[in-house]
Amino acid sequence: MRRFVIVELDADLIRDVLKEFHKNGTIEIVKWYIAEENRTAFSDFPSAEVFITSWRRGLSYTPTLTETEERRLFAELDYILANFARDTEFYRIPYYEYKHVVHMMANYFADVMRRVRAEAILFQDLPHGPVDSVIYAAARILGIRTYALVPSEQTDFFHICTSIEDYGIFEICPRLQEKEQSVIHVEKAYQKKLAYMTEERIREDLGKSAKQKFRLFMHPRTWFAERWAMLKRHGDKYDSVADFIERRIVLGISRYFRTKEYHRAARRAEASNISWSEKYVYFPLHLQPEMTTDTLGGCYRDQLLAVEQLARILPKDWLIYVKENPKQLFWMREKYFFKRLSCLPQVRYISRSVDTYQLMKHSQFVATISGTAGWEAISGGKPVVVFGQCWYKNFPGVFPFSDELDAEAVADYSIEHCAVEQAFSAYRGKALKGIFRSDCLRDAKDFDAGENHKNMLQAMEFLFVKLNGANS
Repeated sequence: MRRFVIVELDADLIRDVLKEFHKNGTIEIVKWYIAEENRTAFSDFPSAEVFITSWRRGLSYTPTLTETEERRLFAELDYILANFARDTEFYRIPYYEYKHVVHMMANYFADVMRRVRAEAILFQDLPHGPVDSVIYAAARILGIRTYALVPSEQTDFFHICTSIEDYGIFEICPRLQEKEQSVIHVEKAYQKKLAYMTEERIREDLGKSAKQKFRLFMHPRTWFAERWAMLKRHGDKYDSVADFIERRIVLGISRYFRTKEYHRAARRAEASNISWSEKYVYFPLHLQPEMTTDTLGGCYRDQLLAVEQLARILPKDWLIYVKENPKQLFWMREKYFFKRLSCLPQVRYISRSVDTYQLMKHSQFVATISGTAGWEAISGGKPVVVFGQCWYKNFPGVFPFSDELDAEAVADYSIEHCAVEQAFSAYRGKALKGIFRSDCLRDAKDFDAGENHKNMLQAMEFLFVKLNGANS
């Protein structure tokens, strides 16, 4: 039996499944970090602890990391701090204050893992966000196995990763679906029907849709329930009601003016005209902060570093067309981002109004950190250079960036579409069926809670029973 620490996975789609395996002795859950709003569902679970969001109220910890372990923690600092960028609790505090917080958190979680004699950590996704990233780093430093359930590009499937680097390899997953399964047809076209990139969804995510603006009046009970859950989860960030009001007002004003300045800077940076006849590489920027860059990007979570490195190896007469993500706001796109961008003579910052698929079509190849644009490119017949970890990284037509990369050879590479379909079928064959995150229900069709529970039981049996037996 393996002693597990569970990080989140506390929603009703998965928690009862995990409790079953704990109760029947398959695993022992020695610690379970949960959200405040789910506390009542764990009243019978003494090892459950509300997911800590505040470190401002006298965190007590025992310094437990050795000098060597502290050096390893320092090596993970860029990854951890990138994941702090999304959390307003630590909004604009000095670098050395961030280091204090990270040090306290890492020692706290390392001490807990040692005390409960944890043998494995199970995450709700690839670790991102402040707390998850610190727990992941602490587990790696201590040599504790990690697993992450990662939703697939198909809503009702997911994969299991053993590390961030395992994403796209899924080492522990054999071909789980039928070996005789026919090759999945993939349309040879760049454009895909992506639910999260429809015009309405983009407006919703930016808070601009009528549905979002008037939810208070259209669904008042739901609106207040969501706000109450948010307050319960994040309320302990603030010292008092006055502190809450003051910080929210200051943050709101700051966001307003920083958004205005971002849009002005973006307009100033835009290329006045572009030519389809130029030789160029298309580089669509990722939304930031976001897991696809902050966690999967490695050192290239700094997207301009990727652009700079790409420019360095391209022929001198080639350009790079950089286009902003349609959901991007001012985060990580402030003054020095644009100053740095302006230092790259081969780069053209393209207006959001230019069609992304036309940019793909006329490019020599596409470059991305880990984005869906890479999948769109190869499935439409265009090679892609990737800088981070992505689910399609072992597909034909995908080239990991390196100093030795020959840009002209990449551009000349011919992709056999049948090979793409075979690679995609093998990727799908490693997926487990089930939905464990409530946000995935947004795009699920004909969802059946009973059937999903059975699917999740089978999936977790693979992880806890079959896999554990293979490793014992």
